[in-house]
Amino acid sequence: AGCEAALIASRRGHDVTLFEASNRLGGLLNTMDGMELKWTVARFRDYLVRQIEKSAVTVRLNTKAGPDDLAGFDEVIVAIGSTPAVPPIPGADDKNVSFATDAAKDEPSLGHRVAVIGGGEIGVEMGLHLASHGHAVTVLELQGVLSPESVPVHFRSLLQARWEREPNFSYILNARVTAIEDGRVVYEQGGQTAALPCDSVVLAAGMKPRSDEAMAFFTGETRVHMIGDCDRVGSIQSAMRAAYALASNI
Repeated sequence: AGCEAALIASRRGHDVTLFEASNRLGGLLNTMDGMELKWTVARFRDYLVRQIEKSAVTVRLNTKAGPDDLAGFDEVIVAIGSTPAVPPIPGADDKNVSFATDAAKDEPSLGHRVAVIGGGEIGVEMGLHLASHGHAVTVLELQGVLSPESVPVHFRSLLQARWEREPNFSYILNARVTAIEDGRVVYEQGGQTAALPCDSVVLAAGMKPRSDEAMAFFTGETRVHMIGDCDRVGSIQSAMRAAYALASNI
């Protein structure tokens, strides 16, 4: 969202400065590096970065801008994204637990048996990625279907075909995880309690907006706008549309 807003505003003649806290542009899309399933997303990220590099946008990497750093700007667009949601499960902060946003990077250090808590699109994709790298993956999903939010035509059918032919990938539906313990995940299913042995756990329980941090930019001294996940957690499509709409009207 931040890259798209900067590009559109710059093309419309504004003098744009893009602040990025890390050492590279791309936000959450960078967490998908190395995931074969997400090659199109990586290419899209690279396209956006190339457009920024060819534009008149001034980029300041490794700069976490705060409200006090933005004096002199006429408009401020906050696109600081979201953070992984931590479910209220005992043991969710154990050392053998990773977030889905870190799992691709952490893959070499994960144990052989991996339990993925959350069978939405992100959990399934991450599970498939880890399974393709030799891990024995089991996805635990609260609902009665995997990846319920996926577009049913084309994408979900392709995703399902992939998990059905991946020998290292399995799943348990209607499973409510109640605890993460050393060497296992405890869950309830159909009124019964069971345990899944595992060496590592990946949390794929969704994202939460960094809205409180974003609201700190509203100091009353300049016009401020929030877009992307820090406003409402969405998709690449919703982030791009919000950025285009906003930057086109400044």
